[in-house]
Amino acid sequence: TFLAITQMEGIQPRNELEITKRDLERLQVLGPFINLFETECADPAIMRILSIMERKKLLLPRPPSLRNMPLKLNYRSIMKIAQEASETASMERMAQVTGTLDLAAKEVGRPPPGRIVKWDEWLREYSRLVNVHPNLFYSQQEVITADTVRARQAQGAQTMALTQPAVDAAQTLSQTQIGNGKSALQAILGT
Repeated sequence: TFLAITQMEGIQPRNELEITKRDLERLQVLGPFINLFETECADPAIMRILSIMERKKLLLPRPPSLRNMPLKLNYRSIMKIAQEASETASMERMAQVTGTLDLAAKEVGRPPPGRIVKWDEWLREYSRLVNVHPNLFYSQQEVITADTVRARQAQGAQTMALTQPAVDAAQTLSQTQIGNGKSALQAILGT
């Protein structure tokens, strides 16, 4: 069952959806074993190894604040990472459907349903599941700051775009002579 794709009968290669579904099915079967292995085997073995290393002074001494505190081990095995990464298939499918629905809604003049999704959080969770380091992302505060700067720049550009025709008109009026040595702009301003 672990070489399900390699040993598939029929036409090769199968479509990506079928391959993804087979991977998910295999990981669902392995899920209970992975959890049991981590809690019943790996956790105690790693804690024992750390205790032995600490007793034999193979580790740096703990800081004073942690000397009498029991250690809590927190790790993610390769199988757990693969299991979490398989969760991304449903996220990817949801994003595809959302994109399709947004386009359909635009065609009929309806609000896009994708507006209900917190896309920044979606991307952070997706990245966590595929094991992308969180330091590669801006913090929420940095994003807010950048968005604010971008909005101000866009507003400034819009203001410039709106005032440019008035500047052009004033320049044209100042260069248009209407007699008596006056320009059209001077006549309008009464000077």
